[in-house]
Amino acid sequence: MRSSTKRNLYALVIGINAYQHVKALSGCVNDALSFENYLDGPLVNDPFEVHKEVLTDKAATKDAIVAGISNHLGEAKKGDTAVLFFAGHGHREQTSVPAFKNAEVDGNLG
Repeated sequence: MRSSTKRNLYALVIGINAYQHVKALSGCVNDALSFENYLDGPLVNDPFEVHKEVLTDKAATKDAIVAGISNHLGEAKKGDTAVLFFAGHGHREQTSVPAFKNAEVDGNLG
């Protein structure tokens, strides 16, 4: 008999169209919001209790993203699922966060 207890899914959903120093994008926020809506649907909500955090444009600062990964996704325990959805420009830089630095071969955070 299948257990009725749902597993936890922690999702950090990020979409950035607006940038200060590089060309703006046009579909990233919509992609992130579409993924957020998918998380609310029955395919995900049937087996999972969804815990989500959504960051878009100005709210998606470096500090907010790092906090979302460390704190929100960090809530996941053994047996839970953690999902990071990112739509936007990519960038690599040196990281001072030990957990991230140790996970990257070259010490850079992508």
